[in-house]
Amino acid sequence: MLSRKQPVAWADVLERKINGELSERAEDVEHLFAAIQKSPSAEQTGVIVLTHVDDYDDEFFEALAEVIAHDKAHHRFARAGKFEALLQYLREVRRRARKGETSQMWEELARGAARERDLASE
Repeated sequence: MLSRKQPVAWADVLERKINGELSERAEDVEHLFAAIQKSPSAEQTGVIVLTHVDDYDDEFFEALAEVIAHDKAHHRFARAGKFEALLQYLREVRRRARKGETSQMWEELARGAARERDLASE
């Protein structure tokens, strides 16, 4: 039996596809990408990604694939390539998070930031 919300959600998805719009979850992908693009360092990028690690579910990855396909369809290949690199990075982050390595990833970021500070002070 279908819930009342499900047909509405399906209609929204269909309407977005007809109009060439991206899904709501694709907007989350775009926001993450924009935040990463503004990031001043690799460590800060890691912080942004790890802060949202619980958001990277199957739906998020489907939306990321949607954004990549959309960019390729509109001949934005350079941007699509960046999203493909993000896809690989997020897959690794999600894999490690599922193995319970989130705290280890935070420690790695802290060590990387400390190394950067040491290099900058030399």
